[in-house]
Amino acid sequence: MKMKKILLIIFLNSIVLLSLSAKPGDRMYVAVEKAAVKSGTGFFASTLTELVYGDTVTVVAEDGKWTQITVDKNRNMKGWVTTASLTSKRIVARAGGGTVSATADELALAGKGFSADVEQSWKSSSGTDYTYVDIMEQYTVSGTELYEFIDSGDLKGAEE
Repeated sequence: MKMKKILLIIFLNSIVLLSLSAKPGDRMYVAVEKAAVKSGTGFFASTLTELVYGDTVTVVAEDGKWTQITVDKNRNMKGWVTTASLTSKRIVARAGGGTVSATADELALAGKGFSADVEQSWKSSSGTDYTYVDIMEQYTVSGTELYEFIDSGDLKGAEE
């Protein structure tokens, strides 16, 4: 009896996991502030263009952590994005198609249930000073700098 339950659970989990993966032709939406469309599946593959929160794409194929897409606003643009940067949930800025006075970053956070009000509430209730977190969020590292860091440190697994 116990073995039947285990097999049933494995079977049901398999069905759920298969239904979550995108299939060729599926429409997906960018769920992050910025998503680089790459020429290949490696992190250091050249960037073809950049998509922003809410942009729509069509799935061509999947390869591990990467999804090959065509960009809906430019059907000639085909490349690879990280699967984690996409969602099947349609992203609507405002009913009626009006303009929104929020940044892509604010929209991305709000989509995850995090807003400026939630952040302020968290800061005041925890008593933690986030000054240095805010400073660190301003730092950027180019792909070239990152590659040189990995190469000079003889780090492995960067392309995974």
